[in-house]
Amino acid sequence: MPKTLEILKYFPNFHQAMEREKLLYHVADSIASRIQEMENDMIEVMKSHWIKTAENIDDLEKIAALYGIEREEFEDIKLFRKKVEDVIRLYLAGPGTVPAVIEFITIALRKYGVQAERDENGSLVIIHPVESDESRAKCRIYFDGVESHIEIYENPIIEKSYKDSTVTNRQKWFLENRGFFFSVPEVTFQGYDKRTINPVLFNRSTGHALGFGGVLSEGCMLKIKVNDQGFLDTAQLDGKNVKEDEKDVKSRIFSLQGSQFDRCKFDENNSNFALYLPFWAFNEIRFAESIRGENNPPVFDIPIPIIPAGESEWEFRIEKSNYNNSRFDETAFTFPDEPTGVFDGACFDKSLFMIDCSAGLEMKWMEHQRATFEVILPNSLSGKQINSTDVEEQKKQYMEPLQSVSKMMERVKPAGVNVIVKYSSEDSSIN
Repeated sequence: MPKTLEILKYFPNFHQAMEREKLLYHVADSIASRIQEMENDMIEVMKSHWIKTAENIDDLEKIAALYGIEREEFEDIKLFRKKVEDVIRLYLAGPGTVPAVIEFITIALRKYGVQAERDENGSLVIIHPVESDESRAKCRIYFDGVESHIEIYENPIIEKSYKDSTVTNRQKWFLENRGFFFSVPEVTFQGYDKRTINPVLFNRSTGHALGFGGVLSEGCMLKIKVNDQGFLDTAQLDGKNVKEDEKDVKSRIFSLQGSQFDRCKFDENNSNFALYLPFWAFNEIRFAESIRGENNPPVFDIPIPIIPAGESEWEFRIEKSNYNNSRFDETAFTFPDEPTGVFDGACFDKSLFMIDCSAGLEMKWMEHQRATFEVILPNSLSGKQINSTDVEEQKKQYMEPLQSVSKMMERVKPAGVNVIVKYSSEDSSIN
């Protein structure tokens, strides 16, 4: 009607166009109705291009697709609109901060009724640091009356190891520490036959050696552990023939750093050989002078060779038996033979130049994972959505929260950054 009157007011009065009985009125009304329909269609098109005004959920899904946002089955147009608004707001503010990451996680977990704790201004309440660890932050959440936490762990620490059960004398290898800082390894030597004589682990890159004075019998293991300061904590022998009072061998561990025969640095600052000399040092190390202690020498802080950031070269050594320098109660004369290669000859049953094994060796250390952050969800969330009696379906439902968060994190994380999503219980994780 208003559109009809807008048209008819342009006609002269003598046409009496405003009278409903006139044919002119009906013609103008038909034209006005069509114009009104066209305007309504144009308004709908305009509204469909705006998140706040889109009335058709298909139109809203098309807008959300521009940002990689998908609608889940439980989301009606009201919930989906709120999700799209929140995600775009976080994109505009910057998705790389810890609060933003936690907000994205709570958005992914809305289907489970998860709500994060907020202050009076509506901002997330972030607990940082967690247990004096600057790389950890968490946020308190609630679902079904349960209070729990979502935790973010930046550059998490993982255990790395190097293991060789057939290491030979003078064998060399390289280790790569991808973390930010140096690491101090725990070292395990395992005796082989009667050849593991005074085993030494040597960091050729730093000139630092760690060794044990004695013979490790077949199968006997020496475990060397470090304390929080990177010094020797315990050195324990473990084996079926090791007596209880012989297990603690801390006083037989030595640590040396300085010049090397094939890499000598003629610098007084780099040529200090002995950091710690046990009472038997003269017999085992045989440097310029005899250093003898008491029967129970004082135990100093014994440094362990570090694994520096980046690449480092390492070497394993044992001692050969020498005439007039052997202790018959410990030293063995069955040192591995020299390589058996002969000019113009062959040994068909073994490698020509392979020296027999001298010991087993294992090194374990902790290092930060670069360009990685870990999302830790409460384990109580894992069973919230399980409602099936079928085992396979239960496993699928158990993993749903992890997969929802993983999917969200893959969209918002920076390129080249790895994300690990897991439950707080270690036995229920997904990478």
